[in-house]
Amino acid sequence: MLRDLRAARRIKKNEFFDLSEYCRNPENWRGGKVKRNAIPTVIELCKRIAAHVLGLSAEGNKIILARKK
Repeated sequence: MLRDLRAARRIKKNEFFDLSEYCRNPENWRGGKVKRNAIPTVIELCKRIAAHVLGLSAEGNKIILARKK
């Protein structure tokens, strides 16, 4: 997720990174099977990691990607 967020930050305008879509995508899970009861916990952890590591804030289930200056 952090790699995808860092790549997405190279944009020119404000956008959102949707954690609901990202966490429900089976390609982003190692086992390939989405564990539906784990999604809310994973979303919360992703928001905390993005805030701590990258300094990005979240609005609901979306991380705000500010445009590059």
